[in-house]
Amino acid sequence: MVTKLLWLEAGICAGLAFLLLIFPHIFSRLLGWPAASGYWPRLLGALLAGVAIATGADQLGWTQPGSRGGVGLAGYIAINIALVFVLVSLLVVGEGLPTRRGRFFGWMSVIGFTLLALVEIGHL
Repeated sequence: MVTKLLWLEAGICAGLAFLLLIFPHIFSRLLGWPAASGYWPRLLGALLAGVAIATGADQLGWTQPGSRGGVGLAGYIAINIALVFVLVSLLVVGEGLPTRRGRFFGWMSVIGFTLLALVEIGHL
């Protein structure tokens, strides 16, 4: 089950990375995010692509035996929890997102990443 969760996380990261790298303005507008520049969405896409590649390399056995080269389940839990805390702080305390659609997708992301982190914690 841990392997399936890692592949799920890698797939989510890879899919979001693709959308952010190829369509930064369109993806930002669809989610209701402010899209003054494509710089930050592309930077986030590159980060997510790196996380997905690291996990895939580890799961495919491209790392040396005995070493853990990928992110791993504990790393994804930490990433998800940090993401939830930052999103909640931005949605509640910060400037927030200017559109109703942006706030909706923001809160749906909080719920989804919280549930994913709880499922992963249950499989540690």
